[in-house]
Amino acid sequence: MEYRTKIGVFLEKRFGTIDKIIEAGLYLFIFFLFLTKGEGIRNVLLYSNFILWLATLRQRENLHILREPAALLYWGFMISTFLSAVFSIDIRYSFRNWGGIF
Repeated sequence: MEYRTKIGVFLEKRFGTIDKIIEAGLYLFIFFLFLTKGEGIRNVLLYSNFILWLATLRQRENLHILREPAALLYWGFMISTFLSAVFSIDIRYSFRNWGGIF
């Protein structure tokens, strides 16, 4: 229990820095959206920011933000990628490649 408390204190002190990293990653994603043809860089930026946000989500106090329009759009995007993998022609291939994104 004390271990979680130390992690929580560590994250609370650095929420500003973590938020700036997430913000910079999203700006880079938008920048690379128009410049690159491949999806590798964009997927790394998008999902790494999402994982960083999820890692800090438990320690945050403003969970009402999950019901904001931007968050709902992102959750919709995540659900649509999962459903497109489920209903694809070759399900095993889709899930194998979908898991590689993370």
